[in-house]
Amino acid sequence: NPGPVQELTAGVAKTPPTIDGLLSPGEWADAAVIAFDGSDGVRPGVTGPDSGTIGGPNKDGFQNYEDSHAVVYVMNDASNLYVAIDATDDILMFDKADVWRNDSAEIRVDGNFSRKSVQEGTALAYDVCVRGDGGAVANAPSGADLETKAAVKADGTGWIVELRQGTAGFAAKIGFDVAIDDRDTPDQDSRDDQYRWNGATDVAYQDESMWGILTLAAAASGLVPERW
Repeated sequence: NPGPVQELTAGVAKTPPTIDGLLSPGEWADAAVIAFDGSDGVRPGVTGPDSGTIGGPNKDGFQNYEDSHAVVYVMNDASNLYVAIDATDDILMFDKADVWRNDSAEIRVDGNFSRKSVQEGTALAYDVCVRGDGGAVANAPSGADLETKAAVKADGTGWIVELRQGTAGFAAKIGFDVAIDDRDTPDQDSRDDQYRWNGATDVAYQDESMWGILTLAAAASGLVPERW
């Protein structure tokens, strides 16, 4: 049992961040914060042997916190959603052609909150995968008002991914998830680990109903709050 579905309210972005793969001082101070790792099968940070990974200390996909963990920052203004991922990773690998087989982040957005079991793959529902060194991006929806940037930290202790997504057509409440792909073993095709804020298995990338729930900051977005 991975636990309750994760929910979050975005922070109000008073000043738009620069999407450059750097977390400049104060740039994300207005953001809501998610902190998670892949040390167990409980949200936030669901990991398990069903993820199809073969690494980790016990070869079960789990990772020690000190080896791999992430802090995610989320905020929005009237026009855009902003996401930053600060990943700590003890071993950096970026040499595989498939982006998700490297150290990378998958950011999942269901902007129309359709919760479809088969991901729509449009600007309103996608799973974009960004390699941690910024060298490759996969699954970015064509025609989307989407911008990403990534870079390895200057001290080599991990990597940073930043994303800006235009929110035209978004609902006040959207589907949202983040998955961290981690590979530590040279010449290995499979990841050692994937851990997800909400998604219970690795097939969550194509199933919007398995993503968490993000409420946009109404004061910034101008969206009409959902009424129950």
